[in-house]
Amino acid sequence: MPDKPIIDIRLFGAEKTWQPGRAQPADLEASYGISRDQKRRLNHVATRICRKLREKEFSIGGCDHLYISFIKESDQAGGNTQDSQWGGARVVYSYLPLPPTRLSGKEKEDEEIFLELIKVALTSANQQGKEGLIKISDTFDEYGSLGSEIEITLKQKETKNYSITVSYRICPNEAVSVAYLSVYDKESKIARRGKITSLLLWSDIMPLCGTIIANKEEVTIKPMKSFSAEIVTKKYPTPFTLKISELEQLQSG
Repeated sequence: MPDKPIIDIRLFGAEKTWQPGRAQPADLEASYGISRDQKRRLNHVATRICRKLREKEFSIGGCDHLYISFIKESDQAGGNTQDSQWGGARVVYSYLPLPPTRLSGKEKEDEEIFLELIKVALTSANQQGKEGLIKISDTFDEYGSLGSEIEITLKQKETKNYSITVSYRICPNEAVSVAYLSVYDKESKIARRGKITSLLLWSDIMPLCGTIIANKEEVTIKPMKSFSAEIVTKKYPTPFTLKISELEQLQSG
């Protein structure tokens, strides 16, 4: 089975190691008594890490989903198994001991513990050797520096005049997700950047950015054309056209 870039990381709770296909893991909220808002923030953390790793084409092998179950019983050993029986998705299931006593109830401290364990699960599931470990390390270093403002590159385009990048942030500071356009002028060496749109869902950026078209004055981002894409794109004023001269000029260096 060919390797595929990771597409999804999900977090669950469990009393003990469970058998894929026989029982589903429990919700974090129910297992550890965390608030719904904290669960949402943790899911955002996992999604940002996942999408940044996907940008780097990180792979856990033939599976592209990583489901992490935190086990409440401290004497349960961790490990990974593979199964393809979750909604047709090919999944690596990771089990990591996390006694409830390790959590302090302070959201920031607990988030750091979950972040550490997500890194452990990714390291264990890594199928790219040293290259994969570097991708994991670089991603977590960047997340440690930028936190929720970490930015994920979706698509790039090179023209004679410009280097163009479409990127996005997933719920930065728990606000709405945002898509951005960055343009680097190869002749003047000037970099510019601007907001494309706020996103109702972070994943809307995928169908919204189908094709990038550029001329000397402006960049147009056209949406994908399909029935499923149009369910999303009809909610936005597509296509997006941004004048390059109106983008914010970034300081050099």
